[in-house]
Amino acid sequence: MLGRLLRSAVLVLGLLLFVPGALTSQIDPWWRVFAVVGALACVSGLRILWGSVVVVRPQGLRIQRNWPFRREFRWYRILAIGVVPSF
Repeated sequence: MLGRLLRSAVLVLGLLLFVPGALTSQIDPWWRVFAVVGALACVSGLRILWGSVVVVRPQGLRIQRNWPFRREFRWYRILAIGVVPSF
């Protein structure tokens, strides 16, 4: 848990550093593009770090390990399950 909090702190710090650079018009356009890419990387890193990886739905399991890519497994394709839908 401590590792996750430290990684989150680093990503939030990076986000706080990149957002002002992305919003200001006083720097070169290439640096603004770099700041936007950095801010998007920090946001996606926080989403991956704190977002749900396995989602139990009535249709089946959805695995979202590498957001936004996801994989869905229907219930009839799973031979042994350890979760019950809606619980």
